[in-house]
Amino acid sequence: MSGVVKIESRETKEELKALLGREKDAHRYEKLQVLYWLKTQTVETVLSAAVRLGKHRTTVQRWLSSYRKGGREELLLQKPRSGRPRMMNPETVERLSKELLQPE
Repeated sequence: MSGVVKIESRETKEELKALLGREKDAHRYEKLQVLYWLKTQTVETVLSAAVRLGKHRTTVQRWLSSYRKGGREELLLQKPRSGRPRMMNPETVERLSKELLQPE
């Protein structure tokens, strides 16, 4: 059947459920949720997991690919976000915040 996920989860259902209960970060929670669904056979395909999460199919495929490559550690790794640097340095922001608190 096309789209059926062939992944062997290294964690047990109980371990995944415990990890879900302790996870505070929403993105990491979603990634663990996919593993839990696959382990409990709640979903069978990447597409069905993606639809349940409201994510694109390729996003879930990318998550599972990183899981296959390096396990849970690789899956939950928070890569630094690239982007435009802040226009003001932290000292300037702090000084402006203090000035805004003054009633003058």
